[in-house]
Amino acid sequence: AGAPPLLPVYFHEAKKGAYEIDVAYPAFAPPAGAAFNRAAHDAVLGKDALADYRQDKPNKFNGSSNFYRGTYDTTYLAPHLVSVTFQLAGYAGGAHPNNWRIGLLWDPASDRPLAPGNFLADPATAVPAVSALCKAQGEKQDWGLFDNPDFAAVVQDAKSWAIDKDGVTIMFDPYSVAPYVAGPHDCRLSFAELKDWLKPGGPLPPQQAH
Repeated sequence: AGAPPLLPVYFHEAKKGAYEIDVAYPAFAPPAGAAFNRAAHDAVLGKDALADYRQDKPNKFNGSSNFYRGTYDTTYLAPHLVSVTFQLAGYAGGAHPNNWRIGLLWDPASDRPLAPGNFLADPATAVPAVSALCKAQGEKQDWGLFDNPDFAAVVQDAKSWAIDKDGVTIMFDPYSVAPYVAGPHDCRLSFAELKDWLKPGGPLPPQQAH
């Protein structure tokens, strides 16, 4: 209640037999959220995002066409916090398609993005601690981890975070901490598990923020 509504925006472009681009992203209705709208657009349709997929004819080596597809989920929407997760997939030649996620954490009231320093009391302490929790999950769930997976590189990036009313999901895409064949993985943490590292008076947990 009280949050400006998010509306879907669609983009489609295709050349038969050569490529197809089909994406959706969210936007606030003007005049709300001008900066958010730019950030959401650029997450999926930013400069040069489509260059690798546009081609005049099918790929020479296998005769396939390229594609780029994207959709999104809004996992939390409130006057001071919106959490959107983009799911993207693309193929531009090669052995297999790629897929990845992008999280967008935003304060609609100030129309500004949220960085780890906005919701973690001390990122220098929190990132290693949260990374250890996620690594323990990965080992327990047998994610097929690399020998020396860099969990901190993912945890310290706000684009890896998705928020909902019950906790956070930290997204580990293929190649981040495990090979492509292992697929994407999610580290799910409750706010109770994170309470020692959350910033007092910050936006998390969201139901207690404002």
